[in-house]
Amino acid sequence: MTTVQLRVMPGQDWDEVVFPHVLGKIFHATSKHGLQGIHAAGAILPRNPTSQSLSRGRSNWAAKKGLICLFDFRVERHAIDDHFMKCHPAGLGREHAVLVLKDSALTDLIPNDTPLKELGNYLDLWLPRIEVWSAIPIPLASIEKIIRVRQIRPRRSDEFSFFEAVLAADRRATGHRKARTQQD
Repeated sequence: MTTVQLRVMPGQDWDEVVFPHVLGKIFHATSKHGLQGIHAAGAILPRNPTSQSLSRGRSNWAAKKGLICLFDFRVERHAIDDHFMKCHPAGLGREHAVLVLKDSALTDLIPNDTPLKELGNYLDLWLPRIEVWSAIPIPLASIEKIIRVRQIRPRRSDEFSFFEAVLAADRRATGHRKARTQQD
């Protein structure tokens, strides 16, 4: 298993930095704290009801069944774009992790159409078309790559420096106007 460190810099979108690593793959997203728990357990375990959730407290079919939720980015790009913002991993905090599964780990996954067959609609699904599930723990040996993502926020000093530069330019321009007026 490899580990990749990615930084999303101010002005960059999460998607432009992370998508090249996950398109065509199935992955699990977790918080920095969740990743520590996965390492301690030696596996991705079914959802802990007290854990931080991307669904922001909304109940869904998979959570009710105690399944591990996974993103399936093997689907067409328009399906990803249509549904991904509903449950974006960036909602897990400034530092989070994306665990990309090995192809050999994809054999026992519950396909996306299972709830539709069971329920007759997608009303109880949080991520239609890009979510699949595992009913069993996913061992660390089934993870191809861990992508640690850190979103870098602009430093206050950078923001103020720009602001101060604008003020200084304005003061300079005002000073030049006053000097001209006095010379005339």
